[in-house]
Amino acid sequence: MKTLAKCYFGVIEKDLVAKYSLSPRQLAILSCIRAPHAHDFLFIIPIDGLGQRMNHRQFRSVLCYRLAIPVFDEGSLCPSCNVHRMDQWGDHAVHCSSEVGVNSHFVG
Repeated sequence: MKTLAKCYFGVIEKDLVAKYSLSPRQLAILSCIRAPHAHDFLFIIPIDGLGQRMNHRQFRSVLCYRLAIPVFDEGSLCPSCNVHRMDQWGDHAVHCSSEVGVNSHFVG
């Protein structure tokens, strides 16, 4: 079943790139989510002692970011630091350390 799904989605993916004009951002996201182990965070059992935990807001943000779903209204303030202005994709939130700590500059 896994092999069949891989073949099917391989065809869908080729058609996606050929049929639709994707922006550079969409092409970059498509490339990243196809990388080996890109979805491993969905299948692990988090260990709190190692800081491998996401709250519901962080998890939602990661999924929206990966699926190129707008997260914020253009020009709204960052909900973590209340200083920087956000674009609709939430690019600032990916590296804002106010919520996750200074040593964590990535989510996922």
